[in-house]
Amino acid sequence: MSVLNTKQTYGSVARLLHWLLAILIICMLAVGLLLGTLHSSSITGLHKLIGLAVLTLVLISIIWNTVNVRPDHPPSMPKWQHRVAISVQHLMMLCALLMPISGWIFSTAAGKPPHIGSLLLPMPYITPSPALFAFFRPLHTYVAYLLIALVSLHVLASLYHHFILKDDVLKKMMKG
Repeated sequence: MSVLNTKQTYGSVARLLHWLLAILIICMLAVGLLLGTLHSSSITGLHKLIGLAVLTLVLISIIWNTVNVRPDHPPSMPKWQHRVAISVQHLMMLCALLMPISGWIFSTAAGKPPHIGSLLLPMPYITPSPALFAFFRPLHTYVAYLLIALVSLHVLASLYHHFILKDDVLKKMMKG
């Protein structure tokens, strides 16, 4: 099993980052949806903490993907599917960046920055501001719904490739 990606498969680091992000993003979205009905400070704190972890891993993943080769798509895959797959992956990464950043900004603008234990983590250069809160709070929600749609599309496409087309798209992310 290679640490680096090859033209045939993803390496162990890319797979680890992918699955950690998948788990954390799904947890972050699920906890975020719970916040709509349960207003608990412990659930809010957990959501913010997961968001900061997602932000950190997305930044690491972007760097890793930039310096690594991307495995080839199956030769039988039409060009338009290849373009859609790449677009969905890029949009998911963009949303996974925008979600925690917009949440961090709006919670800091609301005077409730995230914290780890007693260490407060306000967004640098952001002070409490009703105008910033009013802009970034709905943005955070809209990006969440877009991310849910993109993740659903990504999962359905990988299952389609695995069970219907029976190609190796999903296998490349499962094992080296």
